[in-house]
Amino acid sequence: MGADVIKVERSLLGDHIRILGIVRDGMSSFYFQHNHSKRSLGIDLRSQRGRDLLLAMIPNIDVVVENFAPGVIGEMGFGYETLKKINPRVIMCSVSLAGQDGPLSYKPGYDYLVASFAGIIEQIGEPDGPPIVPPMAIGDVSTGVSAARAVGFALLNRERTGEGQYIDASLVDTCFHMHELSVAVISLRPGKWAPKRALTASSRLSVRRIQSQRGLHVYHGTAA
Repeated sequence: MGADVIKVERSLLGDHIRILGIVRDGMSSFYFQHNHSKRSLGIDLRSQRGRDLLLAMIPNIDVVVENFAPGVIGEMGFGYETLKKINPRVIMCSVSLAGQDGPLSYKPGYDYLVASFAGIIEQIGEPDGPPIVPPMAIGDVSTGVSAARAVGFALLNRERTGEGQYIDASLVDTCFHMHELSVAVISLRPGKWAPKRALTASSRLSVRRIQSQRGLHVYHGTAA
């Protein structure tokens, strides 16, 4: 979209994912996949000099995105209330497991834990076997996309009003939103129905078997 993104990393060592995957020229394939086209800045945010440097950048920053556990960014001196005093037009987005307040807000977490909290993993797998963990970070990526959309609308609102705002993005909310019929049916029939694992492709299509034919996987199912 043309944004100039500055990724703030730990001084000296940088983001730990720099060493995950195939490493070449000091950068891993995993890091490049998620951070290409960004600029990097290593700062020790626990030092006064590092904090002063970052705060000096805020007047020229449009959007701040952080994913510390709830409350940590404020304890470090970079909470939204602090930043908007420096730049009233700044937009800040916090990404966390389950939001900045509520019964789960104190928990840090990532994709696979979120899929469990949101009831996604429980619905994947054989009916007589354990749940299956999806081999990709669906919740992490989808929450990032949702947060980016929210930031885009916040920028539009700022163009109209001149005011910045704070965005609270939750991985649990994003994953819970992905459910189809389960949430509605459970809500309307409390205690009478619960989703079951049955190699279900969706709430409306029950896959009976998967066959391989000429190098392709063919799904045979019936609509619910």
